[in-house]
Formats: sequence, structure tokens, C-alpha cells
Amino acid sequence: MDHSLLVLDEASHGSSELALLKETFAAFLKNLSEKTAIAYKSEVIDFLSFISKRFQLASIRELRRNHIIFYRDHLEKRELSNKTILKKLSALSSFCKFLASESLVDKDIVYGIKRPRTENKKETADLSDKDVRKIFDSFKLDSVYGVHHRALLAVGFYTGLRSSEIRNLKIKNYAKLDGHMILRCLIKGAKVHEVPLNPFVVRCLDDHLARLTEKGFVLCEEHYLFPSIKTRQNKPIGAKALWGIFRNRLREAGIDLSTIRRYSPHSMRATLAGHLLNTLEAPLEQVQQTLGHSSPTTTMKYNKRHKSHDKSPVYRIEY
Repeated sequence: MDHSLLVLDEASHGSSELALLKETFAAFLKNLSEKTAIAYKSEVIDFLSFISKRFQLASIRELRRNHIIFYRDHLEKRELSNKTILKKLSALSSFCKFLASESLVDKDIVYGIKRPRTENKKETADLSDKDVRKIFDSFKLDSVYGVHHRALLAVGFYTGLRSSEIRNLKIKNYAKLDGHMILRCLIKGAKVHEVPLNPFVVRCLDDHLARLTEKGFVLCEEHYLFPSIKTRQNKPIGAKALWGIFRNRLREAGIDLSTIRRYSPHSMRATLAGHLLNTLEAPLEQVQQTLGHSSPTTTMKYNKRHKSHDKSPVYRIEY
């Protein structure tokens, strides 16, 4: 038994209820990604420990909305940052939704509970079309990592996939369908997503795979598309590695990183949205489909260039 689960003894009375709680908690964690499970595990245990010391709950089934509010108020009294409180409530919300799906509590008891606001002082910035060209022109393809890093960023800038989605791509996700080369993978929300690939991305990926073979990688369908080149193991590159590759490439391209703008791998997704909506003036629904958004409102939030007046329709008024 995981020693960190011993605190759950305090949150349940009776061996049957304790067993149910531990079994449910383990099932909840199993449905999460490894990184999310580690983060949510400590947050939920902290909540259960806190509640068990203040309320005599005979079962997890007795968990109610007022317990969540009491815990939130406790966090605010501790003067934790809004960001920290939001992170804790997010974990708790996910846990309670799982309990509801198992019919252990009323449906979504966290829904509607007021949460603190947080201000993103440095929102993720996009890059101009000119800067993207500078980035790809800066690659030295005869270097050790040039071909690999070019393919990695080509996928980011031309498909808009998120960092974790790019890093977890496998060779089986790169395929031909109805005459189109595509990437087919699971994205946020456990949705199956297909995105056709620009010919430039196809060339970059083919060069990347050929170079991997030259380096002795034995490629198969289950092999990661972007494995760790340094360790030569079939493990996906880490989030920090992708971050470092992205930032170093911006420096090599002469892009100033010391400004108030915040550049991260997510900037590639925002850049694609802006390019499609503004430069190419693609229909919103097509851009929404490309990015895999459920709502067009979300797609528009990714468009960092919408504040520009260059293409305002007022200039086309002809009464």
C-alpha cells in the first residue's frame, strides 16, 4: 500500500468504507496522465485530510458542496496565491466529477462554486510570419540535431498540436489517408484528432526519420516520433527539452526574448491560429477544426493578432 494513502484512514470510518475510498481514489488516479496524477494526488489527499479533521463523515458519499466551500475559504484564509488555490480546486473538481460518475456523490458538487480570479500578466505570445521564416531559415541541417529539431518545430508551427501531444506522437500516428499525409492522435479531452500535413512538414518528418535510421534507431509503429536523441532510447523528449529547443531556436533566429512577451512552445499554436485567421483569412470553423477546439470562442482567444486594425472591414465600406 502506498504510504501516502494512509491519511485516507482518517477520512473514513469502517473497513468497508475505507476500502471503497481507497479503491475509488486509485481508480481516479489511474484515469489521469502520470504528471497530472502526481499533482492531483497530493491535492486531493490534502483536502481529505483537512475535511476528516473537521467533519465526522461516515462515508465519502456524505461529501457535500458546503465541504468544498469550507475548504476554499480555509485556503483563502491561509493567504495562498490565487493561482495555488485554483490549482487545488481544479484537482478537487476533477476528483468530485469522478465520484459523481461512480454515483458516490451528487452530480458535480463543485460546479458553480466561486473561485478566485487570476491574472496572466505575461500571456503566451505568438510570432509574426516573418519571425517564423527566420526560425526555419536558421536551422543548420548538417548539425547533430538540426534535422530533428526542424521536424519538431515544423509539427508545432504547422499543426498547432500542444506540447504534450507533440511529444507523445508515435510513428503509427504519421500515416497516409485518402491521398493525404496526416497526424492522427488523441488530443485534449481524449478526442481523436486528424490534421493534414503541409508538404514542408512531410519533407521535414521524412528527413528526420531517415536520419534516425542512420543513427541506429530501429523504428516501428510503437516507436516515438520524437525520441530522446541524446540517450538513444525509445522515450519521448521531455517538456523541458522541447521548451529549451524552442527558446534556443528563437535566440538563433535573432528574436528578442527579454521583452514582456512570453514565448513558450504554446506560442506555436497561437502563431498558427493567427496566421490562418489573419494572413490567410481562413474561415473560423476551419481553423477551429484544425486546432481541435470544441468552441469557436476558444479559437478566437488563440488569435493574438485580432487587435490589429490592418484588415478592419471598415476600409472596405462602400455605401
